[in-house]
Amino acid sequence: MVQSREVQGSPGPSAVTFTANTKRAAAGLCVVLCAALAVSADTREKAAPLRISILSKHLRLLKERPSAKLTLCFPDGTALRAEDGAPTGCRTLEIAYGRSFELRRDGERLEPPYSIALSPESTDAAFRIQLQGEKTPRIYPLPLTIRGTANTLSIVCEEDPARYAADSAAAEFGPTGTAGSEALAALTMVIYARAKEHARSPRHDDAVFCDLTHCQTWKGRTGAPPFSGAGIDRASFRDGLFFTGCCGGETCSAAVFGGTAAQTKTVRDRLSSTGGWLCRSPAEKWIRDLPLPECGEILHPDSRETPLSAIYVRERSAVRIQYPDREELLPAEDFRLRINRVRGWSFIRSNNYDLRCDGGVMHFEGYGIGHGVGLCQRGALALSKLGFSRYEILEHYYPG
Repeated sequence: MVQSREVQGSPGPSAVTFTANTKRAAAGLCVVLCAALAVSADTREKAAPLRISILSKHLRLLKERPSAKLTLCFPDGTALRAEDGAPTGCRTLEIAYGRSFELRRDGERLEPPYSIALSPESTDAAFRIQLQGEKTPRIYPLPLTIRGTANTLSIVCEEDPARYAADSAAAEFGPTGTAGSEALAALTMVIYARAKEHARSPRHDDAVFCDLTHCQTWKGRTGAPPFSGAGIDRASFRDGLFFTGCCGGETCSAAVFGGTAAQTKTVRDRLSSTGGWLCRSPAEKWIRDLPLPECGEILHPDSRETPLSAIYVRERSAVRIQYPDREELLPAEDFRLRINRVRGWSFIRSNNYDLRCDGGVMHFEGYGIGHGVGLCQRGALALSKLGFSRYEILEHYYPG
């Protein structure tokens, strides 16, 4: 059965000034969560760089906007090497799409299929790209590889895991200010642990991560200092180390993903001392209606079975759908994504909702955004502003 807990007691030390109490909290937390061993500089240097797939969304948009192009600007000394070719200098690389992808090195057209590596003259070099709608150019590390055909293209760069974790957390949160620094530090620790885990089991064929929310947001280098210090003991997490945008007042069990994930502890995201919610507001309640026949068409487009009813089985983290001659139990996140692929990605906004059926219509009333599992970013930010440390934030969202 799913167990739930709340934030107990008063805040710990200031999010800015660390005291002996913070260190004791960190040490106690190490038993269940953190390995309180500073990661040495030597260990950081030996960490293999992460391969990250970038700009996939912008490559897709090129196909929709034939007049648009991406221009990658490289530092002096950058060498471009095509497969079986000699290295040549490269200052700019333009990517456009007419009837197919077209690449131009310093104005000279390259022919598909593409298999290109761009290497810097110096270590820690980076290239720039100005994207439409963004005020400042993005900065991505080198080396860079580009592979593909006339109709498909993949761009992959490499980054140090510690630097990646800090930049990804900054991209996920956006500006937090000093008061939100402990929430940012907590998420950085989570992403660094995820990076170490998936370096052994990449999430993509050609890269460990992509730069979208499918993995976690990454917009290149932000200037944030690389992660350092105590790290999370990933072995303590049987069902994954997740985080979510806003849980809406209670986190979900990892069982919402289905598969072999077990029912894990959930967290009521509020302060027990005051009863105040960390990330729920009546103004943010969302309501949706979905006719049962339409639900059947979405889930089973071939047979178009019409469900008789549906309920959200919280203790199973699943939606049970009753048909005339059978029933179907779908993991909550699977159900949400299948509906949203057709109705829009913000239709069922989260997995924290109540569901009832009336008059042949499914009525959803809920809070939150996203799958709802693990660290809640909005709740973590609220805790940070109240003075809780990164270790207390992690202990709250990953109990036991």
